[in-house]
Amino acid sequence: MDSTLTWLDLTASDRDRMQRVLDLFKEQGTVDEMGLGTLRDALSNVLFPGITSIQTRLRYALFIPWIYQMLEDRHIPSERVSEEARRAEVRLIYPLSQSQELGVIGINARGSLRRLPSSVYWSCLRRWGIFQLDLSQSAYHSRFTQLRIAATQFGRADDPGVTWQGRPNWHPRLPKRPMDFPDRALFDLTSSEALFVQGRIEERCTGTLLAHLASRSKSQLASYFWEEPEVLRANDRVQSNVELARRFSLHVEGMPLIYNLMLAEMHRNLLGDDKDGSVVYYTEACREWVAREAREEDAFEPGTLWALVESQGSRVNPTQRLFVETWTDRLAKIDLDKAGTDEYLRSLIADRERALKGRHRARLLNTNRLLDWKGGSGVGRMDFNWFRARELLGELYRGLG
Repeated sequence: MDSTLTWLDLTASDRDRMQRVLDLFKEQGTVDEMGLGTLRDALSNVLFPGITSIQTRLRYALFIPWIYQMLEDRHIPSERVSEEARRAEVRLIYPLSQSQELGVIGINARGSLRRLPSSVYWSCLRRWGIFQLDLSQSAYHSRFTQLRIAATQFGRADDPGVTWQGRPNWHPRLPKRPMDFPDRALFDLTSSEALFVQGRIEERCTGTLLAHLASRSKSQLASYFWEEPEVLRANDRVQSNVELARRFSLHVEGMPLIYNLMLAEMHRNLLGDDKDGSVVYYTEACREWVAREAREEDAFEPGTLWALVESQGSRVNPTQRLFVETWTDRLAKIDLDKAGTDEYLRSLIADRERALKGRHRARLLNTNRLLDWKGGSGVGRMDFNWFRARELLGELYRGLG
């Protein structure tokens, strides 16, 4: 089946609100047709650690700890914590939905919600140090009673020679939950809450673009992070990572464009016409990409990307590496103006799709799959979760403001 985005958990009441929903969840290149997702994610983690494309509002990073603190206060046993946490998260949907704001996770699904906010934000809570333990959510649940008891002993070693082994599960300076939570909840951060989140990001994500931007409150951020003026005030490492991400996103932008041009041509040949103008559209899109790529002063160097990925403790897939390096080498050898029609590049893309999907699922090989093509798949520059980071930073700034 094709990968798609479905708006089950968001709603809107008019055209403007619907457009905001689409903007909120839009990420160009979400469909990973050329198998570059792990490289995109590695750069995303370097730039914006803890942030993922399916997060919606920043205050969920406080709602979830507050829910678990309530369960700890109630002495919920380990065997019941998953059930009770789910009940509390579903209960939270109602007051949030009354606010008429965007980004309420589960607003349509309600009790049948499959992916809870806690699972969406758990990596963020760990990465930013809001959750203090290096444990998965399931491991936390299984040891909930033990960890709750240990947390109560933290900070009580006031007798000489006494050492307590416990530690808090949640950051000791976590803002106190409102008295009426969760019966009443809004997404706006208070100033103290915003300062806390800002401090967590600056301390735990130091040396990243996210931490740099979190320390600088702005009224508006650029559409692309590499065009954001604040980047010029960041340290050399941040600027280097930004430039690597910018250069890589431009360099590989042509892959899905040529892929879709090939599909458009096959679709036209199969049906005998090009009524929707896809061939013309993708031919021009390839030309525009070539013009941008040709303006670059320096050629893209894949070795820099491999080194960054490996420095994060990951391993680059050998076939993925060969695919990118072959693409890079070919672009360096040919007249870029002919990239869209270059048979070697087209063969490289076709081979890559077949390797990733198999003959039966590859659109370039299976007519039935070709007919399922909707006119665009995986196109657009990677933005490395910037669209989400920009939204969350905006909420942080408003809280600080």
